Amino acid sequence: AQDTTYFNYTSHPKTEGLSILTTKKGINTQRRLTKGLIMHSSLAISSDGLPLGVLDQKTYCHEEKHEDRKIRKAQNDLLPIEEKESFRWLESLQNTKDTLLDEKITVVTVCDREADIYDFFLLSHKIQSPVLVRAKSNRVINKKTTYSKKTGEKLWSFMKKQSCQDSIQVKIPKKEQIPSRLATLEIRFCEFKLNPPFNHPN
Repeated sequence: AQDTTYFNYTSHPKTEGLSILTTKKGINTQRRLTKGLIMHSSLAISSDGLPLGVLDQKTYCHEEKHEDRKIRKAQNDLLPIEEKESFRWLESLQNTKDTLLDEKITVVTVCDREADIYDFFLLSHKIQSPVLVRAKSNRVINKKTTYSKKTGEKLWSFMKKQSCQDSIQVKIPKKEQIPSRLATLEIRFCEFKLNPPFNHPN
């Protein structure tokens, strides 16, 4: 299981070399910074849910980014994946593969929607290391070509068309004014073609 942890050291004003984690407008100030460190980890867990240990871990600070989100996104889109902060997901996947060389062990890397990155899936296929990622983007899939606008369909609607293979029930605890409830999750799966994004180098 891969995930990122953020350590907030804003209350330690004399500490140097920290990342700006968030920039928000406060009640009594125009700009409030949250500073700290970032740690990305891969934890090994057995299929029975037993924690086995840390496979990979990296603590770092990211560079201060432009405050305007549109400008920041445009700048980020032009960078190769190796220069993006999201490269941590690929790096940890590769390190996990290199650490567990026993061919008798099948390792499935589980990530949240931050890892919904084309390059991450590409690396998974290249090194034959399967992943399970919560989808973030409702991409257009099954296109005949990357630039095709007349073929393909949206991922969400495509999955809804697939037959339900099984279902599980999950108890959702109470949160503030929302009472606890029992949610039923349907399991559907199928194959589809994922085309590279427009800005991806071929």
